[in-house]
Amino acid sequence: MKLTVEEVLKDPALLHARLKKHNPTYDGKALVAPDPDVGLIGEIGTSTVSDLAGLRGIPFGALDLRGTRVTDISALAGMPLRLLGLEGTKVTDLKPLRGAPLIKLYLNHTPVTDLSPLADAPIQELMLVGAPVADLAPLRKMPLKLLWLNETKVTDLTPIAGCPLLSLTLHRTQVSDLTPLASMTTLQRLHIGETRVADLTPIAGLALKRLIFDPTTARGSLDSIRNMASLNELGTTLEGRTKPEQFWQLHGGDGSASRKKED
Repeated sequence: MKLTVEEVLKDPALLHARLKKHNPTYDGKALVAPDPDVGLIGEIGTSTVSDLAGLRGIPFGALDLRGTRVTDISALAGMPLRLLGLEGTKVTDLKPLRGAPLIKLYLNHTPVTDLSPLADAPIQELMLVGAPVADLAPLRKMPLKLLWLNETKVTDLTPIAGCPLLSLTLHRTQVSDLTPLASMTTLQRLHIGETRVADLTPIAGLALKRLIFDPTTARGSLDSIRNMASLNELGTTLEGRTKPEQFWQLHGGDGSASRKKED
């Protein structure tokens, strides 16, 4: 049975009854709200939900499933989803999302490895922190602006070379070659801390505003970014970022911490 946005908002008990039918211990904590941009928002974040069958036929534009015990999202097929949060769930199969008009997708700390169902999706913001993803080929030509790949298995950035990224986080990945980013003129923020990147010359022509990196690992190519006029933040960690002049005072030309002068 299908429900309209108006019906769900007028009587949320209809949603609660559906969830209870498929999740006997459901605690009634799901929330719904209208949104002028995405339509119907649903926050289902409760560990008492593991079966989404009760959501089938409800036109959610945004769903937050963090905190649930969901493994199967087949009930989401055909929904006009523009935003979906699956962080921390055990979902592995994204096929039900094929064709969804997704703009933002959050897959942090999920077991997802295959992104192919997302090919051609209009995603602009994608979070994959801690997911065992290695192949970025499905992201080719995606209109991505924000991409988090922290602690993934990614090594090759070639597929995202044509994406209009503003921010890219590669923290604790095995990426070593930044050549695919050389022509990414849109890029403003790059985090390559705790990676194998030793050569910064591929990004020397960019207009970065923030760069997080290890000056010790990249000590042989520091001069390639030292005079990047656009930079207003540098750091070895995101939390420890500072103004460029302060950063270079702390780190010598060879990338090592400079010695303090004795009084």
